[in-house]
Amino acid sequence: MAYFPNGTAGMDYEERFCQNCAHYHEEFSCPCLDAHTMWNYEECNNKNSILHKMIPMDKKGYNKQCIFYHEKPSNEHVPHNNGIKYKGAAWTSQQN
Repeated sequence: MAYFPNGTAGMDYEERFCQNCAHYHEEFSCPCLDAHTMWNYEECNNKNSILHKMIPMDKKGYNKQCIFYHEKPSNEHVPHNNGIKYKGAAWTSQQN
């Protein structure tokens, strides 16, 4: 399940992935991200929560790409802060 320690981290994820996804709607945002925003506090300790499958985390604790992600055509792509990840309270460079 995605972990967003603050609003900035959630906005970064939305800019990086959601806004570049064919499922993202300018007015209504992203249903998957909305589900995490609405229920992440209640569901974080529920190992069977669907949220854990929708936006999984890697072994280092970073949010991975949503399982529903489908990249927009390149003419609609929104640039993001390439190579930057948020974990805990510090910005870090993305490690491959």
